[in-house]
Amino acid sequence: MKKLKMGVAGCGWVSASHIEAYKKNENTELIAICDIDEPWLKCAKEIYGVPHVYADYREMLENKELDGISICLPTYLHAPVAIAALEKGIHVLCEKPMTTDPENARAMCAAERKGGAKLMVSQNQRFDRSVQILKILRDTGAFGDIYQVRIGWRRPLGMYPGPYEFRPNGMPYSHNWFNEAAKGGGVLRDLGAHLIDLTMHILGFPKLEGAYANSYRKFIPPVPDPENHVFDSEDLSAGYLKFEGGIGVQLELSLGSPIENQELYTQIYGTKLGAHRSGDGVRLVTPMPNGSFTAADASDFDIVEPRHPSHFFVEALISGKPVPIPSEQSLRVIEVIGALYDSSEIIGIK
Repeated sequence: MKKLKMGVAGCGWVSASHIEAYKKNENTELIAICDIDEPWLKCAKEIYGVPHVYADYREMLENKELDGISICLPTYLHAPVAIAALEKGIHVLCEKPMTTDPENARAMCAAERKGGAKLMVSQNQRFDRSVQILKILRDTGAFGDIYQVRIGWRRPLGMYPGPYEFRPNGMPYSHNWFNEAAKGGGVLRDLGAHLIDLTMHILGFPKLEGAYANSYRKFIPPVPDPENHVFDSEDLSAGYLKFEGGIGVQLELSLGSPIENQELYTQIYGTKLGAHRSGDGVRLVTPMPNGSFTAADASDFDIVEPRHPSHFFVEALISGKPVPIPSEQSLRVIEVIGALYDSSEIIGIK
């Protein structure tokens, strides 16, 4: 069988997982990478053994061999690159979040419909064992009436993204777009894109009825020259979502807060069953008729082997089946994030 020829746009830290996944997949061949850092490209060509390198994504998209690309660029570049690729009939696996706002997300979906190529957002947590278990429990009615969900990803001080990152060969590059609102930074888009997506996925994408949030920028990374960098996106957001049917979702997300340890959790309250996801495990709580409860670890579930999202993306391209994460669902996630932003102003450092 002919291998799909793939490219990767953006060669920062997140791209490494895409590059390695394509190199290891027996159905793909990595033929192109793109990054504006030309000195790094020369090194990356040798490190990754890729035949074509480009400093401009538009030049990469002119490569007639390309079947698909991964977009691993700052969020504000997702829409223009994805749309350009889809218009040329090139399939797109885009890193999360899908884009900066609902308007751009709708444009990406429209380009997919018009061009005929497939678009999928790389929501890797959907394939986690724990998320698959929660989805099975919801789909089989095990929770009963789900009425409340709590989601959170709280990081202690010192974990927030700094202005610089380093290449595998030690070369530094700018990474501060995570802290810049105009470039799609902020914890709602970064960590929120994960938790809001998996929550809506588990619940079956109910209709949003209300979104309320407070957002803050209270801390900056410990750098010697903070005056030379922009830090205006939120480092903490806390809010509440109301969905059709009375389901409430309470959320707290932070890139750096005065807490001791990182916490990542999803808690589901149902009339027949409660669940707490922490890491890769799920703890189930069953209410008893006498008002007490029993608790046990979830086990014996028939799940799909967790893999990099590119594996499932490529599988869909080869089989001709729909991608497992439809772009319209990713649009719904961006609409929820947009509603949370619309409901709040970022309260900055005094």
